[in-house]
Amino acid sequence: NARMLKTLLANVDGMVYRRRLDDDWTMQFVSGGCVRVTGHHPGDLLFNNVVTYGELVIPEDRLWVREAIACAVAEGRSFDLEYRIAHADGGIRWVWERGSGVTDDHGKLIALEGLVQDITERRQYQVRIENQANYDSLTGLANRSLLQDRLQQALLTAASSNRRIAVAFVDLDRFKFINDSLGH
Repeated sequence: NARMLKTLLANVDGMVYRRRLDDDWTMQFVSGGCVRVTGHHPGDLLFNNVVTYGELVIPEDRLWVREAIACAVAEGRSFDLEYRIAHADGGIRWVWERGSGVTDDHGKLIALEGLVQDITERRQYQVRIENQANYDSLTGLANRSLLQDRLQQALLTAASSNRRIAVAFVDLDRFKFINDSLGH
């Protein structure tokens, strides 16, 4: 049974954990996948030997992550979050965490259990796709699609605050010649 569990955990693409409900997010169990996700060995995170998981979460994300988890657990549901952590190599990584609360025999919440996966590559890909969809690749300027989106937002904001907006249109003489000779 122990061998089977060890094999299963080794094949999970991410870090399986059990952590306390304290301010440091003290890890009581962490799988070997934490090396891939955080850059730290399991022994570094277990019972805060070297670093706490709470310290790894980027300060800008720490409060809202803690609040989202607390809210989900209080409502008796699982949580599903994307946030940033500091990797041991000094870089910032995006992670996806899914977990739920663990209760004792009396229904008292005693821990959190879940999975944390590194999704940095996927997030970078999403940013590139969004950039290509909204900006001209040659000039880096906003394209028509982004202009329409921002104009719509400005119109809604102006209408809700009973204000007006102005749009300036700039025309460049003989720009058609540049497009025809060099391409759009």
